[in-house]
Amino acid sequence: MTGIIVVFSRIENAKSIRNVLVRNGFTVAAACTTGAQALSLLEDYNEALVICGGRLADMMCVELADLLPEGVK
Repeated sequence: MTGIIVVFSRIENAKSIRNVLVRNGFTVAAACTTGAQALSLLEDYNEALVICGGRLADMMCVELADLLPEGVK
C-alpha cells in the first residue's frame, strides 16, 4: 500500500498542507507533528512519501530521512 504522510512541528501547518493535497486529488494517510509518529505510521505502508518541515517536534528532517525504511521517499 502507498501513502502520503505530512509532518510539521505545528499541526496547523501539517493540516494545511494535507488539505491542499486532498483538494488536488491526493490521498493523505496522516498529518502529524513528530518524526516518531511518522515512523510509527510508516509500518503500515510498503511505499510512502513523507512531506516534512526542517525541524520537527522531536528531531530534524535529516534525522527522519536517515530513519526512513526502504521504499519511502
